[in-house]
Amino acid sequence: MSREIERLQRRRTRLERLQKQHEHVCARRRMVHSAGLKPRHILVRREFLQADATGHSPIARLITPRGVALQTFLVALFEAQCMHRYGTNPVNNRVLRATERGEIGWLDLVASVADADPANSVERTTEQGNLLRQVKAALRTLAAAHLARLAGGTTQNGRFEAFEIGHESGGDDFLPYTVPRVRLPGLIRVPVDFFLKGWAHVLSPAEIATYLMFSDLASQFPSQHKENGVFVAGSTRERLYGLRRDIYEAHRSLTDFRLVERLPDPKRWPNGRIRNYRELTNRGEVVSSHRFRLLDSGFNRDALRVVKRGLENYKRAGESTAGREAAR
Repeated sequence: MSREIERLQRRRTRLERLQKQHEHVCARRRMVHSAGLKPRHILVRREFLQADATGHSPIARLITPRGVALQTFLVALFEAQCMHRYGTNPVNNRVLRATERGEIGWLDLVASVADADPANSVERTTEQGNLLRQVKAALRTLAAAHLARLAGGTTQNGRFEAFEIGHESGGDDFLPYTVPRVRLPGLIRVPVDFFLKGWAHVLSPAEIATYLMFSDLASQFPSQHKENGVFVAGSTRERLYGLRRDIYEAHRSLTDFRLVERLPDPKRWPNGRIRNYRELTNRGEVVSSHRFRLLDSGFNRDALRVVKRGLENYKRAGESTAGREAAR
């Protein structure tokens, strides 16, 4: 079994374990949404994706294989825009872990499969304890990036209660978050189903970052996006967004999940590879980057069901290819 097939199998196994939590979290997000202002889109300022002079963007600092820092921050934006009107600084009155009947805590809005921490005898026994450990680690990461500010309580959990989310730009100093006005320039509009259908916790951080990059390009060049799709060259991607090539490769799975459409190119095969690459380069011809168009309607589907099916298709295709190569 190839490394890629093993990786896909591990991801699918983790998603299988996420099923019960996925249903719970999606239901609680729907409750928050319906009890609040019911926004159709969640707005993210472009600064969240913009790289600084060092080549790093706030979102790039949150891309880790297992952590939930990116998910936690985006969910905090979702909660803020559901519960608070534009122009206001949200006050976080939501507890981390709900203790009363009907109460919704932050742990009800974030989903992750986490292994127990053997060094922590207090939190290692329950799934909620493991999730609490991950959310606290996420808040520490956000605080270090000035995307959150911790309350500084004296108890073990107290410093994480009543945390405050920061402006998407991060930066050298903490800047309190303000709910943006819908008509402000420089906003990325994320369909609310990204949260309500579970995409916020089913997609990988790399997939989320790549999707938001395409969304930013589409918002800057709406006519081009509609007619010919948007694209970004490698050097431009790293300079403007701080996203490496291995992160950008997530466009393949976004395409397979039908969240973006990769537009056909006569110089490329259907799988995206360049036709007659050596011949083209010998003639000095330049092949343009992939062009993409957003498929926002794709978020209307249940994320867990779509991604599990997609990963199973990957696995079957990979095993078929491996079998053909072994038979040669």
